Amino acid sequence: MGLGCAVQKEPYLQGHVGRATEQDVRAKFGEPRFMQPGEGGGIRWVYREGDGWFVSKSTPSGTSPDCVEYHLSFDSRKVLTDWTKTAC
Repeated sequence: MGLGCAVQKEPYLQGHVGRATEQDVRAKFGEPRFMQPGEGGGIRWVYREGDGWFVSKSTPSGTSPDCVEYHLSFDSRKVLTDWTKTAC
C-alpha cells in the first residue's frame, strides 16, 4: 500500500473518533501491523504506510520521509478513541 492510500486514512479517522469500532476499522484498512495493550483495558493498533527503511541525511532524526505510522487507540468497548500520525 503506497502513501497515496495513506492520505485516505486521515479523513476517515477524523470523522470516526468515538464512532468506529475495531471491526469497522479492520474492514476499512485491513489488519494492523502491530497491536499492543492500551490504557484502561483498551488496545493500540499501528498501521504503517511506506517502507520505513530509507534514511535520509536531510532528516536528522533518521526518520523516513516516505514512511508514516498511524497509531489508533480503542477503549475497552472496542471503539476508536484517538489516533495520531507520526514519521517512521
